[in-house]
Amino acid sequence: MTLYAANLMDLAKPVEKKIKKSKAKTEPVSETIEADKKSEMSEKRLAALAKAQETRKRKREEALAAKKAEEEAIANKEAEIKAKEEEILQKKAAMKEKRRLKNEEKKKQQEASPPTSEMSETSEIKETVKKPKKVKTVRDESVPPAWFQKYVEGVKLEEAKQSQSKISKKAVEQEARNAATEQWKDGLTRDRVQNEVDGHMSRM
Repeated sequence: MTLYAANLMDLAKPVEKKIKKSKAKTEPVSETIEADKKSEMSEKRLAALAKAQETRKRKREEALAAKKAEEEAIANKEAEIKAKEEEILQKKAAMKEKRRLKNEEKKKQQEASPPTSEMSETSEIKETVKKPKKVKTVRDESVPPAWFQKYVEGVKLEEAKQSQSKISKKAVEQEARNAATEQWKDGLTRDRVQNEVDGHMSRM
């Protein structure tokens, strides 16, 4: 036997369920938080939408302003071109008028000019003053042309530079002239040079 015996069922008290109460309390708090979040989100969205609308409006205005500026520039250019064309037409008209006045003055002078006998005398004088025709000069084939002499002279000067003995420039030039005349007298050399010149001319 035990000293202290008690019936636990008599002493036991039912446990109250606090979980339900706590749930009931927490539910409205979460709902308010979600509502606050939704309102914040909606405010942010509204602000973003307003901003986007403003930027679109600004872009539209800028595009319209740019279009107007382009149209104004095109209109200005067209006006300038028209003004230039008008100036050109006026200048042409003025030139035509000047020519017409000159022609009229010439006609008046011709009408008041001396009789035909004087005119015939002046025409005879003009005919006598005509330039004489150029007579073709026949070249002496024994004398070499200047370009051939220069060529031979260049060759001789180069030879003088390459040689060790010093020769004066005058002596080289004299020797070159003599060599050019001697080579030119040879008909074969003359023909070869002429063929080369003709070939160069035909290629050009």
